[in-house]
Amino acid sequence: MSQFQPHICVVIPVLNDAPLLRTCLHALAKQTLPADRIIVVDNGSTDNIREVTEAAIHRGLPLSVIQEPKKGIPFAAACGYDAALRLAAGPVPAHCPSGPSSSFLGTPPTQRLIILRCDADSIPAPTWIERHCRTLQAQAERGSRRIIAVTGAPQFPTRPGWVGRAIGAAYIGSYQLSCGSALGHPALYGSNFAMDGALWAQARERVHLSKWVHDDYDLSFQVLPGQTIAMDWGSAMPVSWRAAVTPRRVARQVVQTFVTLGYNWRVENPGERLRSRMRERGRIESR
Repeated sequence: MSQFQPHICVVIPVLNDAPLLRTCLHALAKQTLPADRIIVVDNGSTDNIREVTEAAIHRGLPLSVIQEPKKGIPFAAACGYDAALRLAAGPVPAHCPSGPSSSFLGTPPTQRLIILRCDADSIPAPTWIERHCRTLQAQAERGSRRIIAVTGAPQFPTRPGWVGRAIGAAYIGSYQLSCGSALGHPALYGSNFAMDGALWAQARERVHLSKWVHDDYDLSFQVLPGQTIAMDWGSAMPVSWRAAVTPRRVARQVVQTFVTLGYNWRVENPGERLRSRMRERGRIESR
């Protein structure tokens, strides 16, 4: 990584998941390429999250905790991404402002910023940060569309482990087949992705902040025609079963997906989106 030294931030939205967060933070402390800052966004927890985060800070983890009172992952995630941009230019605030604000960002960052995202129930492998950063570096050096983000897959807890990886691959495969087809490129998976800070900088005023929006999918729609997202099938993030088997959560995700499509198709219908990306791809390849 000697030729690639970005500022690295990990964003973790959390609500009443202190035990899971403890495990996640222990895993982040063992990374082969450590984060410059880990940003935990507390979305109104009433459990012992403070005890968990203070213990991590005491162990030397570069951790900041930010309060986001508006309930919902879209608000908490946006708060964390904003804090990452702000961190690249100055100190991280203790609270997020209400709604996007250009003044919140302060001075633009002077070095490349990489924002990684996982959830409290994620258990990153020791090479998670390094792998995503290397992928972004290698892909960015290609002469085709700019790779502005990379996303991985889930791995569900099973014995033997390959079963959980296979189920995770099927889960993310169906997500990419159904949702990615409307994008013209892979869709971000919120428990396991990394993006260039430039993606959030261009998207933050355009995302739809609502509890009924699928925030990862909505952010994926903000990728411009000359950009794309890479799918790294080899990056499997151990996560809990809850997103895949809890009926209420599954139903909510389905509703959020259709709401997200509605918001974004009003801006650009699917035909226009795919045509603009095909034209841009042809223009780049003809250089």
